[in-house]
Amino acid sequence: MRPQKYNLDWFHDLGNLLFPKVCDGCGTPLNSQEDLLCLTCLYQLPRTNFHLYKANPIAQKFWGRTPINEAFSFLLFEKGNMTQRLLHALKYRHRQDIGERLGLIFGRDLAEDSYSGPDYIIPLPLHETKHKIRGYNQCTSIVNGMTIHLGIPVLHDAVKRITANATQTNKGRFERWLNVENIFAVVSPEILSGKHILLVDDVITTGSTLEACAKVLLTSGVREVSLATLACA
Repeated sequence: MRPQKYNLDWFHDLGNLLFPKVCDGCGTPLNSQEDLLCLTCLYQLPRTNFHLYKANPIAQKFWGRTPINEAFSFLLFEKGNMTQRLLHALKYRHRQDIGERLGLIFGRDLAEDSYSGPDYIIPLPLHETKHKIRGYNQCTSIVNGMTIHLGIPVLHDAVKRITANATQTNKGRFERWLNVENIFAVVSPEILSGKHILLVDDVITTGSTLEACAKVLLTSGVREVSLATLACA
């Protein structure tokens, strides 16, 4: 006699009834077709669409500073808005799944708009001390999501942060630049030589940290550097 095959869907339904999954954007219960964010929050994500415009506000930050091919951010970051809540969960509540989910949406938007160009994507590295404390690099989570739709190879160890610089919070632009000077080193210049690199960070304010890393890449033989962040303050 063949063993009976049981339908376990009711276990799943019971679990959702007792411990309902809620939207990380607004806190409302999610239905079975939704993941992390409800459809309303997905629609209301404060997209910038800066990738559609070469002379956008993020790219302009680097004019006259560093020869960046292009620079853009996915979401607007404002005090109290959805982006701030999601990024806070990503960075301080170990919610790497949020980084991957937002990165996936970011990458899908780029792919649908026929974005192409970089040979490799590099997540902005953390210093090993901070990495051990946090347990992960939030930029890696974002990049892992982005590449699902973009299909661009990711290099996780090509650049290293060699100095554990102090936090950039409450520093002016010049102080921020001094704080990040000479904190990065290229580990694999032979792989990067002649390539176009997309460098990815979570949030951009003045752009000093991204600029410092971009300069190191360019002096190591990289042909072009583009910059992308999940959000812009």
